Amino acid sequence: MVRRTNPRPRLEEVSGRETLRLVPEDSAVAAGGVRSLARGLQVLVALNQSNPATVARLTELTGLPKPTLIRQLKTLCAEGFANPDPDGQGYRVTAKVALLSQGYDREGALQQAAKPVLQDIGADLPWPCELLRYDGESMVVQAHNRARAPLSIRGLEVRRMPLLGSASGDAYLAWCAPDECRTLLERHTSTDLDAIAGITKHLATVRRRGYGFREWTLLVQQLTVVAVPVIHGRAAVAALSMVCLSNAVGRDGYETRFLPRLREAAAAIAASLGAHSAAP
Repeated sequence: MVRRTNPRPRLEEVSGRETLRLVPEDSAVAAGGVRSLARGLQVLVALNQSNPATVARLTELTGLPKPTLIRQLKTLCAEGFANPDPDGQGYRVTAKVALLSQGYDREGALQQAAKPVLQDIGADLPWPCELLRYDGESMVVQAHNRARAPLSIRGLEVRRMPLLGSASGDAYLAWCAPDECRTLLERHTSTDLDAIAGITKHLATVRRRGYGFREWTLLVQQLTVVAVPVIHGRAAVAALSMVCLSNAVGRDGYETRFLPRLREAAAAIAASLGAHSAAP
């Protein structure tokens, strides 16, 4: 279980299903956005996650005052994105929410480049490997070989990891474009200068080491996660990680046996992605 401390309730618990992290409305306003739109999106995301959901549950998930939440729900109903639940369970989303995903390419170039590489590396990397990409709030698994990996880890259905505090997030931030890194750190720390300085120092260590490294607990298992960047052009576009049981693989083991092959796989994904981009 991985948790972060936040000033208000959030959907940040890493569990056996996909998790969501709601964008703080203050961040939207600080970026020159519209507070009411940020609140509406918070409600829609929370409702979609818990569908159906009561007003009390939505208040818990979003942290919005009940009167504000009810106004947002009335707006979503008026626009056809939500309806009162006929069984009295609060509200539920309608089929209209599917319109919001029509422009999203689930089988994008990055996934197409990663899938064959992940299928082929099982002989050399027996532990599960995952490709994660930053999606605007967290690192999201785009492809993995959990089912094909020779060794499996019970309960490894996590779809999202935090940008700050994860091996994949470290690998992405340490090698992404400097301007993007600075923007992301300001966004995820609410421009806390001390926090930014500490993370910047940590990322410098990651770059010197050459890979991201974190340990965390899933159920009762202590896991080690190592991640390397997938470099396309001059900056990271994703991170390729390997998850293993901490007591089964010592540091010398994964550094000498697994990291070279993980880097090779990341390079193969990047090369395939470049070929795909160059194709007419």
